[in-house]
Amino acid sequence: LTPPSSGAGLSVTVPFTSASDAGGMMTTSVTANGVVGSYDVTATVRGAATPAVFSLTNTPISVTVTLTGTGGGSVTSEPAGIDCGVTCTAAFDYSTPVTLTASADTGSTFGGWSGACSGILTCTVTMTETKAVTAAFTLNQYTIAVSAEPAAAGTVSGSGVYTHGDAVTATATANTGYTFTNWT
Repeated sequence: LTPPSSGAGLSVTVPFTSASDAGGMMTTSVTANGVVGSYDVTATVRGAATPAVFSLTNTPISVTVTLTGTGGGSVTSEPAGIDCGVTCTAAFDYSTPVTLTASADTGSTFGGWSGACSGILTCTVTMTETKAVTAAFTLNQYTIAVSAEPAAAGTVSGSGVYTHGDAVTATATANTGYTFTNWT
């Protein structure tokens, strides 16, 4: 039995083996990089060259997304399959370009991709092998500055850098002869 020698992404491991049943029916198994298609095969059966045709079936290939960091967010794919936050692994046909898009939750920022992608824009992987991609999210930080007006009127506390979701306490203490009126 002679294996197919060409086709998009075709790679056949030799020796190419087959089995024949009592009625002369030949069967074989081939993995050809997940490419779907029909390929001509020449087989010698009981001394005569007989053309045989078989179809290759596609074996989907997985991409896995991992979410990391202090923040929150999600990743979706086009074509559909990944909706990470919920489904972080999906299988796609060989050679399919898969575009991943990250969306940060309120109070978070998307920090970028690592693994099979890099950068901070969308990530596109072409499914020729299993892929692993990490999306990093960080909680936003905010600077709060408090001051007394006029400065001699008293003291205030609570200035600092705070992470989204932190409780902030600002305190004003009026000096003698002054009264705290309000925050602006």
